[in-house]
Amino acid sequence: VTYRRDFTALWAYIKLLMLIKLCERKNFNIGDMFEKKALKHPKKLAIISETQRWTFRQLYDFSNQVAIAFQRQGYGRGDVIGLLLENRAEYVGFWLGLSRLGIVTALINTNLKGSSLRHSINVAKCSALIYGEDFCEAIEYIANDTAAKLYQFNNDINKPVRESASDLATLLHSVRHMELTRTAVQSPNHHDKLMYIYTSGTTGLPKAAVISHSRYVFSVFNEFRHNLTII
Repeated sequence: VTYRRDFTALWAYIKLLMLIKLCERKNFNIGDMFEKKALKHPKKLAIISETQRWTFRQLYDFSNQVAIAFQRQGYGRGDVIGLLLENRAEYVGFWLGLSRLGIVTALINTNLKGSSLRHSINVAKCSALIYGEDFCEAIEYIANDTAAKLYQFNNDINKPVRESASDLATLLHSVRHMELTRTAVQSPNHHDKLMYIYTSGTTGLPKAAVISHSRYVFSVFNEFRHNLTII
């Protein structure tokens, strides 16, 4: 008899649909939902890796610095910023922070170089590119072939950046005690674009696929559908 299992699965699916509808009705975006979680559980670990352990509070604070810095740089809802960074806690903090401003983050494959890298930046119409210091050589080859403003993120704020790039680590450090000016922020809607991810194109060049706030919310809720609670 499988009725218990079937009922559990059905109830999990019903809760999933209820939560999705609730998020849509309240026009929740990823930034709103993350902020609510971070302020409720600030000391809980959000990211664990071999070299980093960040609490929700640390991730929230970093994402807040990102939002403030790029707000002051003049970016806002609908702009696209590329992200070329190795797998680390700041990676999540960058796209979370940008999402709070309604900025779409293009998550660029770190293996790309030359024409493929240039294409990925340009096809998404990136107005800026955040890149880590490990990718300076790759950026050197395409810097003159893209209109995107360059922001180099170093591990150490005392390290120099390339002449045509802004020092992002120093920029973030300078706003660490500031608060986001919410009245000046045009927050994203539930169905707005959140990020671009890249798939293999039929021509051999990467194609940008859209992930919306609503799609990301559904994916997360679906992953944990058996442990959901109605918020």
